Amino acid sequence: MKKKQQIEFVPDSRFQAMGKEAVMVLVYWLAMFIGVMLSAIFLGRGNPADYTYLFGFPLWFTVCIGIMIVGILVGIYLVMRVFQNVSLDAEDPEFDYEKGARR
Repeated sequence: MKKKQQIEFVPDSRFQAMGKEAVMVLVYWLAMFIGVMLSAIFLGRGNPADYTYLFGFPLWFTVCIGIMIVGILVGIYLVMRVFQNVSLDAEDPEFDYEKGARR
């Protein structure tokens, strides 16, 4: 009986980095969604005649917009500073995929 040749699997660092980034994006969007929804639910309940207004809008709406602006700024920071620019070309001469770093 012949033994099958075993090929050593070398994980591609691009996919490991993309997995980490995907988890960060998921946590980012869940945090924004929960923040906006909780502020809308807890600040927006009750009679609309009794709402507190800020800048002519109900307080819950103003807080939601503030959370969204902060979320957009955090998203820009993540894209510009945290996420890696990775080529999807398998033959990229500038990147050593086994080491996960630029040459």
